[in-house]
Amino acid sequence: MRIKIWMSGVSGVILLAFAPLGAIEKATVEFQGWGGVNFATKSTYSTDFTGASYIQPTFGLTAWASQPFVLPKELDLGLSAAYMPIFKQTAGTGNVTSVTGFPVLLEARYRFNNGIFAAVGGGYAYTSLKINNETANTNAALLSAKGGYQYDIWNNLSAVATVQLLYALQKLNFPVAGDISNSQLNIGLTLGVAYKI
Repeated sequence: MRIKIWMSGVSGVILLAFAPLGAIEKATVEFQGWGGVNFATKSTYSTDFTGASYIQPTFGLTAWASQPFVLPKELDLGLSAAYMPIFKQTAGTGNVTSVTGFPVLLEARYRFNNGIFAAVGGGYAYTSLKINNETANTNAALLSAKGGYQYDIWNNLSAVATVQLLYALQKLNFPVAGDISNSQLNIGLTLGVAYKI
C-alpha cells in the first residue's frame, strides 16, 4: 500500500516537472517596435522651467509571451524598455536643462476578440537629469496602464496603436533645497509593428 502511494506521489512530481515543457511548446512570443509622442505633466521640480517643452518623441521595444497551457489564452505577460524624454529647456545662454527617462516595465495584457487590448504594469526608470549642462543620474518607480488596438496585416504581422498612462514616482535631492518631488504623469501616443513567432 505504501509503495503504491509512494509511486503515485513520484508520478505526480514527474508530471509537474515536465508540464512546463509542454507549456513551452504551445507558447508564442510577440515582439513590438513602436514610436510616438510623450506628453508630460509638470512636476513640483519642473514647474519652475516655464519655457520648457513637455512634448517629446519616445520609442521602445516590447516582448509579449502568451502561454495558454498555464494562463488564459487572452492573457500575455510582457517586458518593455523605452527611451522617454520628459522635458527640455534651453536657456538664452545655451545651457540645457532636461529630464530623460529610460523605463523598464513588467506588464500583463488582456486581448479582447476584436483587436482591442488593455494592460497594466509596474517597473523602474533610470533617469538622466541635465541641469545647466551638468548631468546627474537617479531613478524612479513606475506605474503603467495602457490600451490600444492591434490590426492583423497578414500572418504573424500586425500594426499596433497604443495610448499609455505612465506615472513616475521620484524625489530629487538637492544640497540646499532638500527633497523636491519630480513625480509626474506621462501620456504616450504610439504606433508600432508587431511580429509573432
